[in-house]
Amino acid sequence: MLNSLKKIPKKISIPLSILIVIIFIITLILLNLEKVVEKVSSRFINGRVVIENIDLSFSKPIVKNITLYDDKNNVMFNSPEVTANISFKNLVKGRIDELNVNSAVINVVRDKDGVINFTKLSKTKSKEESKNPLNKVVVSNVKVNYEDYTFSAKLVRKIENINATVTASEKKLVETADINIMDENIQLKTLFKDESNDKLASLEGKLKIDKFMLDKDLLKSLVNNKKAHFSDVNITSDLLFKTDKTIKNTNIVGNLDIISEFFRYDDVDTDIKNIKLSGKFNGRDGEANLGFNIFGKDKDFSLTYKDEELNSVIAFDRLDESILNKIVPLKEKKLDFKNINIEDIKTKLHYSDDKGLNIDLTVKPNNSEFKGIELNAFDMSAGSKSGKNNLNARIISKIKDIPENLALSVENEKENTNINLSLVSPIKDNIVPNINVKAKIENKKDILKANIDSNIVDFNVDYKKDTKLTKIYGDKFVINYDVDKKKLLDGKGKIPFEIYHTGNYLDFVAKNNKIEIKELKLADKTDKSSYFTAKGNANLDNGEFKIDYEGNSSSISRKIKENDLILSFDGKGQVENKNKILTSKGQINDLSLEYIGKIENINGTYNFKKSEGNIEANVLAKIASIGYDKYDFKNFNLDVNYSGNQIKIKDFSNNLISLKGDYDVEKQRANANLFVDRVTNKDIEFDKVDFILENLKANVQGDIKNLQGAVDLGSTIITLPQGDMVKITGNATIKNSIVNINGINLDNNLITGKYNLKDKNLDLKVSLNEKHLEKYYGAKDLGYILYGQVDIKGIAGKIRAVAGGRATNFEKKLPDLAYNITYNAENYVDGVVSINGLDIIDRKYGDILGLTGEVDLKEKKLDIKNKHNKIDLAKLQNILSNPDIRGIVNADLTINGALNDPKYKLNISSSRVSIKNFKINDILLDLTGDKEKATLNKLNLDVYKNLIVGNGYYDIKNKTYNLLVKSNDKIDVSKFQPFFTAYGIENAKGRIALNIEVNEKTQKGYVNIENISLNLSKAKLTLTNFSGPINLNGGRIDVGGLKASLNNSPLDIDGFVDLTNISNLAKDNIIRELPYKLHLKMNDFNYVYPEVIRLRASTEVTVTNEEVYGNLMIKDATIYNIPNNYYRDFFSLLREQLRRVRTDVASTKIEDKQSKSDKEKTEEIKRFLNKLMPIDFIVKTEKPILIDMDNFNIVVPEVYGKLNIDLNLNGKKGKYYLTGETEIKEGYFFVGTNEFQVDRALAVFNENVPLPEINPNIFFESTVEMDDEEYYLSTIGRVNQLRYQISSRTAKVGGDLSALIVNPNADEYIYSYGDGNEIFIVFMKNLIAGEIAQTVFGPTTRYIKRKFNLTKFVIRPEVKIYNSDSSINRLGGATTDNRGLNPEIYNVNVKLEAKDNIYKEKLFWKASVRIIGTGKDVIKNQTMKVDSKVREYDVGLEYKLDDSKTIEIGVGTVPDKYRTDENKDYRRPNYHIGFKFRKRYRDFSEIFSF
Repeated sequence: MLNSLKKIPKKISIPLSILIVIIFIITLILLNLEKVVEKVSSRFINGRVVIENIDLSFSKPIVKNITLYDDKNNVMFNSPEVTANISFKNLVKGRIDELNVNSAVINVVRDKDGVINFTKLSKTKSKEESKNPLNKVVVSNVKVNYEDYTFSAKLVRKIENINATVTASEKKLVETADINIMDENIQLKTLFKDESNDKLASLEGKLKIDKFMLDKDLLKSLVNNKKAHFSDVNITSDLLFKTDKTIKNTNIVGNLDIISEFFRYDDVDTDIKNIKLSGKFNGRDGEANLGFNIFGKDKDFSLTYKDEELNSVIAFDRLDESILNKIVPLKEKKLDFKNINIEDIKTKLHYSDDKGLNIDLTVKPNNSEFKGIELNAFDMSAGSKSGKNNLNARIISKIKDIPENLALSVENEKENTNINLSLVSPIKDNIVPNINVKAKIENKKDILKANIDSNIVDFNVDYKKDTKLTKIYGDKFVINYDVDKKKLLDGKGKIPFEIYHTGNYLDFVAKNNKIEIKELKLADKTDKSSYFTAKGNANLDNGEFKIDYEGNSSSISRKIKENDLILSFDGKGQVENKNKILTSKGQINDLSLEYIGKIENINGTYNFKKSEGNIEANVLAKIASIGYDKYDFKNFNLDVNYSGNQIKIKDFSNNLISLKGDYDVEKQRANANLFVDRVTNKDIEFDKVDFILENLKANVQGDIKNLQGAVDLGSTIITLPQGDMVKITGNATIKNSIVNINGINLDNNLITGKYNLKDKNLDLKVSLNEKHLEKYYGAKDLGYILYGQVDIKGIAGKIRAVAGGRATNFEKKLPDLAYNITYNAENYVDGVVSINGLDIIDRKYGDILGLTGEVDLKEKKLDIKNKHNKIDLAKLQNILSNPDIRGIVNADLTINGALNDPKYKLNISSSRVSIKNFKINDILLDLTGDKEKATLNKLNLDVYKNLIVGNGYYDIKNKTYNLLVKSNDKIDVSKFQPFFTAYGIENAKGRIALNIEVNEKTQKGYVNIENISLNLSKAKLTLTNFSGPINLNGGRIDVGGLKASLNNSPLDIDGFVDLTNISNLAKDNIIRELPYKLHLKMNDFNYVYPEVIRLRASTEVTVTNEEVYGNLMIKDATIYNIPNNYYRDFFSLLREQLRRVRTDVASTKIEDKQSKSDKEKTEEIKRFLNKLMPIDFIVKTEKPILIDMDNFNIVVPEVYGKLNIDLNLNGKKGKYYLTGETEIKEGYFFVGTNEFQVDRALAVFNENVPLPEINPNIFFESTVEMDDEEYYLSTIGRVNQLRYQISSRTAKVGGDLSALIVNPNADEYIYSYGDGNEIFIVFMKNLIAGEIAQTVFGPTTRYIKRKFNLTKFVIRPEVKIYNSDSSINRLGGATTDNRGLNPEIYNVNVKLEAKDNIYKEKLFWKASVRIIGTGKDVIKNQTMKVDSKVREYDVGLEYKLDDSKTIEIGVGTVPDKYRTDENKDYRRPNYHIGFKFRKRYRDFSEIFSF
């Protein structure tokens, strides 16, 4: 056998041997293939592959039960059977036609480190590109198990029933794919096809998802955040796509929806609900919408792609306190967000190939404020295109109410970046300095370079990334710093810097973390003598330093808001830190601070030491003044010590105020006492109001968290501007964190209550009982008394306040004012004011007008309306003291809208409103507006069938307005006749055209009066042809020649009134300040009032705001009577003047009502005169006024005379005087039936007293015949010192007439002289008898006198009284009339007298007769036999030569008093002739011209 083999040629035997060996090896491998695979696999992976059996069928090998284990022998993959279909053709090429995997189980595990098990299999990485050996893979019934150990509890999930068919080629890993999953949580089908070639890529596919449920536990495991909480998320889709791998040619059609019911994050106190993300695609265009509910509101966002542009707007309506407090970390910090109210937060996103990516962010800050920073405006934009990136931001804000504008711009391209930062305030010299920074940054691979250019300091930075060394340098300095070691290596030079307009520098040398400060100098650029310097050394390793400083008149002046801040310092000192002991001491020569208030000239010393946590400090100084504006306290002593955790205020006082106390910082305990001895407004130069504060005491002590103390307000008297005083007293205590207000009194108003500092519980009550409201509003006392109560309760800002009460008037007819208001708030000032009622109430008629509504301070809106839609004007009759006002007014008032922009509407209508007889019908007013503009849409008034219309507006914002009022047609005056009739006006006719338009630039309009005529029958006046224009132009009213006829006398009126600046004029002095001129002229005015006056006169008067001048010329007049009220008012003023001037006269205890009325009239006239302008007015008579009154009153029935007037009223500034004289000539008057002949009646006025007082020189002399005897009555002197005298041939009496007028009941202190028994008896008996006769015969005598037109006709009784023994006694040569002693009636008779003018008031006839009388014998016989014969008569003529001389002739019987011979016949005619004369003084000086 061997030999046979040896015979085989070597060329054959060698290959054959090799083949046999290979076959043998292959046989061995195939017999042990399962084990070979396991061994080989472990060499390439961190695990092993175990196969139960391999069936090597030539075309269809089958692998039974293949399992993949990891390095820890955990099953990763297992399939009971894997079948491969291999054709001979592909076998040669090394490819498999089809691979079938059935019922495989895949176990995916994520360990605690988050590493998935399949990523751990590979041991080596091949650099060669892998080639796909499969043409097709069919997977059926595959199951995937997932385990996750990154959570505290293992997460286990599975996906079952996975079926897929995937085809491939040598060049395409996937050519087609059809995947179908029908799991419990995942149900989807996807198709994919790759038809790409070498020139063109072409991919298309379909994704149909009916259910893809991501459960909440799975999501939580994926997010791996304990604060995140999810609900299940479901994904559905129906999508088709086709692409060539470019965006331009990618088309997607269909929709994709992701839905979740709930998401919550623990740091946000709200749920995000109803989450839905949906996408709709239509080829090249698409839209994605995200909707959810957050903070209780639905939100929707969208993103669209259309026309190759991507656009999106993300908007949030608001960000405020309610939202920020739902962010838990912020809420826990208890930050105050109540002033944050940001709205309209919008982010706009745009992308296109042309514009690149742009993002714009805008917000509406609404001046939101947080910790003193107020945001007024914010916007930001960012963009990126072609490698160029930019960012721009603008912020307008206020820092502690100081406006600041921040602008930032960043530009980046590759390794170069430019940054511009600007912080600028619009307020010059603001406390926050302006900052302008420009930075250029070059970021290279090994080094970062920066160039910083700013208005404060300029420098450069080089940072080497490999060595981490930084070099900071400028023109005059360099610093080297090791960032890694955080150590200053070295440096030197001067670093110049500028701030607050000061030129400053730091001169230093540094090495090895040590710095020598050669000089730090802050210097004023304008004043070289003002500077601050510091020198010393510092060791950065141990923190030790020693610095000496000195300030020499150094100061800084800046602005905080609108106020200046000025800080000045002069002094020196030292600061040192050595061996961990920090010390400082210094001398303060002058430290002053001025900002709103002012602290001036603090002078003293201080020292400070800190070691091992112990601090000791002392300040001993004097303060020259502490003040505000022009009010200050002066000369304070200050002594403060800090030691052993104790702050002790040993002394802080001046002569007015004293404060002492201490505070334990460690134990947080305090004890302080404040005492105010006496402070007045003058002490602090306070001129707004006068006050006196005395004996205020305050004490605080105990734990700072639980302070106890008391405040005694002492006594404070405040004098209000109008002179009224308010007294404030009371006290309060604090104990156990409760502030008790035991009682604070403001006059009669009381404040009580308490406040718990711990739980912030407030309980406050204000009891109102104010009787003098006028003290607070500074006007006239209307007599109101305010009653009511305000209750305020709440906890931690959540308060409720209720105010209710009434302002009542008991003195006047004014209405009551009732209020009922509640306030509810969550945080003190963000509440709702509920106006339950603000009512005007008449005590008799009830509610008149009221308002109701609410003001929401949180939402900043209001809604107010009137309570009653009808107002009965009859309810106003008590208030207006007018019982004749009537009408129902429909009123609709609403005020609503935003608090900062309220809208209001007022509609008023009424069918009729009447005041007495004046009626206005069909009233309509429609007014609307807001805070910027009020519009009068319509105004209609039907005034006696004459329609007045109007409209207009007022632009509040621009301060423009326009108002138009006009008559719809010409006003027919005759239609007012029903109104005029009640006032005695008859036959009213004429027309008036009205058109008025006013605006902010001009006022124009007209009132045209056309032929108005009317009659005032009672006043005996007739006005006719009243016509003319009244024009308004530019605030000026021109009265352009109004003409009329008054009682057939021409009347001319012209002038102007300038209303241009009327709004700036004082209302109480408008008559003097308002420019105007009115001129009235009337010639030959004829006026006749039967039985009162007949007058013919001319007048011309000019009235302006600067003067009044003119005249009244009385040409002819006759006075027949004076109505009682006219002379009554005159004598009441005279009586009051005398009362005030004659203080020497004792007054009665009870002041009568007449006196009070007289005073009121006098004061009223004075107030009026004080408002008048200079006056010069003349009153003259061309012809004497004839006074011919035959029925004046019951006491003085007849007055006759001729009155001459020459008076001038002149003066200024409230001092007006009457000068000139009046005189009555040819006068007489009757008292009863006693005729007083006026011998002289002259009143001379001079400038001795101003009006309304009158104090002329009076010269009055008269003669009266009584009992056949002449008596003389005279009154002489000034009005306030009038003397009277009654005399006869034998006696006289007199005295102080003014005093008697002041107090007729006084029985002492009144000057008098004479013994007037006889005179008074004669006077009184005749006056009484005359009054009786006047009462009996008065009507008869007046009838006869008027019937026969006589000048005089009198019937009077005569009662003659004589002594029965002797008429006259002559003793010692003196004559005494004793007829008044033991009087007996001699005779009683009646005398008739008549007189009439015959010729030109010169020649008169007169007659007298005595009838019905008794004689002396009858009296003695005690009988009263009446003798009916005519006892006396006299008839004659009288001729007046002039005013002082008269000739008489006549015939009659001898008067009874001359009948001395009993035997003589005295009834025979007795002829007589007489001549009378009297002396008249023309002026006062003539009396002394002897």
